[in-house]
Amino acid sequence: MMRVEGDDLDALRVFLPVRDDLPVFYERLPFYERGTLLNFGKVFVIAAGPGPFGTGGYKYLLNGAAQAILQANKTAGLVLTEETAPAYLKFFCRFVFWEEVRFEVVESVDGYAVAEGALPDDLRIAGGLDDSGEFLYRAMMLVDDWAYQVRLATSRPLGAVRMVDNVQLARLVRLQ
Repeated sequence: MMRVEGDDLDALRVFLPVRDDLPVFYERLPFYERGTLLNFGKVFVIAAGPGPFGTGGYKYLLNGAAQAILQANKTAGLVLTEETAPAYLKFFCRFVFWEEVRFEVVESVDGYAVAEGALPDDLRIAGGLDDSGEFLYRAMMLVDDWAYQVRLATSRPLGAVRMVDNVQLARLVRLQ
């Protein structure tokens, strides 16, 4: 993520009031025509508008509910292709959670050790567009201390993600 500074930060504060002492970061998302991910400390927002950093449009607070992302998808111009769908899948799973349980799609377990079970050699996301018009991917998902092999389907044009199936593979321990 890149830091927003100077006049850009002042303009952004007009769109979305932010404390002066709070650093603001942004990331252009490859699957949105006009959407930007903004990071205000531990708060994440999708800004979906025509201006710099997605200003001049709508703001969607990423609070763990899928609904905020699905609404942002309409306004920000979601574009799912073979190239952008894996990044969208990782993004969606990162920001949708249930209570304190987070779902993270990963392609590496660097920083972890396997405490129980085993992992496949290739952890990369694999798949693509299926015959029904959905993107279907095999991926590794971390949920709490466990790694799962999952199949996830992403619908077009809305970008809803559903789990097709999952297999628990290994318990992981975070390395210090």
